[in-house]
Amino acid sequence: MNARAVIRAPQNNSLVVPKQALVYRSGRPVVFTIENNESKWNYVEVGKDNGREVEILSGIEENMTVITSNNLQLAHQAPVQVVND
Repeated sequence: MNARAVIRAPQNNSLVVPKQALVYRSGRPVVFTIENNESKWNYVEVGKDNGREVEILSGIEENMTVITSNNLQLAHQAPVQVVND
């Protein structure tokens, strides 16, 4: 048996980060950003999750540099260096 379905979901312009950028501290979602060559701990409110990317409803702003790797043991105000592959 075959079926065909059309699923319509409202979309808006959202801030989206890779799922690996999201870590949990004390049960709360955190995204690390870079400011003045230091990591900054940002509590965020998450929205939709498609398995690869997560919608950020609040906590970080557009054009902030987000840390997407080596962030599991990262601390607030730790010195960081941007490495381009």
